Amino acid sequence: MQKVLIAATLALVTFLAGCASGPPIDTRYSAVSQDSRVQFLIIHYTAGDFPRSLKTLTEEAVSSHYLVNDNPPTIYRLVNEDRRAYHAGLSSWRGFTQLNASSIGIEIVNIGRKDTAEGSIWFDYPQAQIDAVIALVKQIVTKYQIPPERVLGHSDIAPQRKTDPGPRFPWKQLADLGLVQWPDPNRVQLALPEYTASLPDVEWFQNKLAQHGFEVPRNGELDERTRAVVRAFQMKYRPNNIDGTPDAETAAMLAVLTAPDPLKSAMSSSTIAPFNAPFNAHVTASATTPNSTSKPTSMIMPLSRAPSMQLALSNQLDAEFAAMVTNPAKPLASLSVLAVREGGVVYKRHFGYKFIDNERPENSKRGDVDTLYRVASISKMITTLGVMKLVEEGKLDLDRDISDYLEYRLRNPNFPNDAITIRMLLSHTSSLRDEGGYYWEAKTDLKDVLLPGGRLYGKGETWAKNAKPGAFFQYANLPWGVLGTVMERVSGERFDRLMTRTIFAPMGIAGGFNPAEFSKETLANTATLYRKRTEIDGKEIWNMSGPWNPQVDDYSKLAPIPRAGPDYVIGSNGTAFGPQGGARLSAPSLGKIMLMLMNGGKHEDKQILSAKSVELMLSNQWQNDPKANNGASGESGFSDQTKLFNAWGLGVQQFLDISGPNEGDRLVDGGGFKAVGHLGDAWGLTSAIVFDPAKKNGMIFLIGGPGFDPETNKGKYSALFRHEEQILDALYRRAILQQ
Repeated sequence: MQKVLIAATLALVTFLAGCASGPPIDTRYSAVSQDSRVQFLIIHYTAGDFPRSLKTLTEEAVSSHYLVNDNPPTIYRLVNEDRRAYHAGLSSWRGFTQLNASSIGIEIVNIGRKDTAEGSIWFDYPQAQIDAVIALVKQIVTKYQIPPERVLGHSDIAPQRKTDPGPRFPWKQLADLGLVQWPDPNRVQLALPEYTASLPDVEWFQNKLAQHGFEVPRNGELDERTRAVVRAFQMKYRPNNIDGTPDAETAAMLAVLTAPDPLKSAMSSSTIAPFNAPFNAHVTASATTPNSTSKPTSMIMPLSRAPSMQLALSNQLDAEFAAMVTNPAKPLASLSVLAVREGGVVYKRHFGYKFIDNERPENSKRGDVDTLYRVASISKMITTLGVMKLVEEGKLDLDRDISDYLEYRLRNPNFPNDAITIRMLLSHTSSLRDEGGYYWEAKTDLKDVLLPGGRLYGKGETWAKNAKPGAFFQYANLPWGVLGTVMERVSGERFDRLMTRTIFAPMGIAGGFNPAEFSKETLANTATLYRKRTEIDGKEIWNMSGPWNPQVDDYSKLAPIPRAGPDYVIGSNGTAFGPQGGARLSAPSLGKIMLMLMNGGKHEDKQILSAKSVELMLSNQWQNDPKANNGASGESGFSDQTKLFNAWGLGVQQFLDISGPNEGDRLVDGGGFKAVGHLGDAWGLTSAIVFDPAKKNGMIFLIGGPGFDPETNKGKYSALFRHEEQILDALYRRAILQQ
């Protein structure tokens, strides 16, 4: 009887177990055709602060798998990954619709945008928050093997109704890690001339956008729905201009993204590192630590080398410059470089930070190729463009007494019978000196500085005592303040606005001589200049292990001060606007100016200056002759750098390739590159724009400040610092000679 009860009990247990687990299933076989339910990763912003975002995503009809807070950067899981979250809504990508069912959503706490009367203001993402997002994205795409072309923004899958995560979301950082599809900058630049010369029609754009993945009208009309899709594409890949207008740059990017990469097959059998590969190991550190490697941001490579060689040369330059910026013994706050070969830009890069927060490194901001710098004395060359424009208009004569323009008689009191001319001012032979100063606030009238008896005349330190006008070269800043004043007198226009109207605006150049009048976007991308230096009782103290000390253009807390008020008297004091050293420009903007001068004054389809003016500007006006004792070659701003200046044009230096240990104007190791251009040195920044107008080769660098005393790093074969020699030589070897 007991055996019967035990058997019955076991049968009942077996039956109940079968009811609980369902019918028996054989799992010995597995289908080949299968993959994860999770096919997409969609990134959003919340358009609100954390409490509001959390309430919306947990208590209302929308939800997301993850929420990433900004302060502190914290990741919250709100929906398990194996369940559907309602974040995508009505959506489409490459034929897939209703993406809630096949995606994971990440919401990032960010206000998004604020619409004002002046336009939309978009809010940045703190780098620490982005670091958390990147870590989460890497985890998800690795777990579900989500390809880069399926890591998308809400605006990608719903462009007619959504703009998140917006143009401030740093897609490029994710792309640099291989997490997001990105157009190869080299191929984009190679394609750009074709689309600049002939822009495709709207139907072409619609077809390419659809091929890329968007749901877009296919009617050949530039309607609002099509503009919305173009705008969504631009927000991701070209966030500096998101007007929704099809243009050449958008076309080039679309063409690259929708065409097979011809380099892939070559790269698969090559030992050359992939594009940007040297930096992949440093991305996390560079996102939070100002002394770490910053990702280079744009590149154009030459046409004359095989693609694999182009990449090798580019990678080698990247590595060399990154090593310079992060050298623990000689660090640089930032570096922007550009090279032109045979009349075309072949390389441009930015390394380092435009803003460094010593106390909270995660708030530091990396620069990009369009970051502006106070370019120091290169401003003199820029000012000369405005002077030559006024000469062309008949408002100035290079050889006329400037007293005629100033409406007061200006003479060196030690040589009262010798007139001073525009040509002398432009060639540093005017007999004006910097010992009495060269900058005064707008309320000062410059004649009080220049004329004997003036309240700021002092002991006449502004005038040379032993060199009459036209007879002796000495580099000085004050002549450019006088030039700015003369320019205002003859034009009736404030110097900074005159330069913008006549030079910068026609060339499409952002920046200028007055940061107080920059757009918010331009000001936000202006680099602060730094040194690891303090000054105690007039003595410099360098501390390489200390903080980066801001020197100028730190607008993190205070807006720039206007150069002049409404009561400024035009033509009274041009020094107030810094014609000698106050221009804020980017390396690509200087590249435009370089190319314009190489091309006889022509920029694209506009004649900025006549070919005659350019030829005159670059022609020799003074050359050092030791026997004649006609010039001090290394004074005023370039202490202990002898024989730096050997020849001069109008507002430009002529580099004669003269060399010696810590002396001379040689630009590259071993010589061979004679050039014209200008150098700059102020507030920690050092800079150069040098070019050969005949061969149309040129180089530009802008250094945002040293973490070491530059005087301890003397030049090997010139009066430049050693790190400046190394930058120019690397650009020359790799980008111009292609060695």
